[in-house]
Amino acid sequence: MEVANELHAKMDEVSKDAEPSFKFRAFSESRLILQYISVEINMVTKILSYMNLLSKYIEDLIRKTSRFHIL
Repeated sequence: MEVANELHAKMDEVSKDAEPSFKFRAFSESRLILQYISVEINMVTKILSYMNLLSKYIEDLIRKTSRFHIL
């Protein structure tokens, strides 16, 4: 949320003396940027959960193979 507030503050500062069409475009672009950030955060969250599952699988595999002194 801090990122969104900071982004909107910067866009407001940039567009305060601009034409109304630029202000609308700036708001629209900042909204798209926030949507992109949200998608990226969701992707990172999924990747981290997959990494966690993979880590558990690898730990289990190492534990099983170490009993047979393969490693």
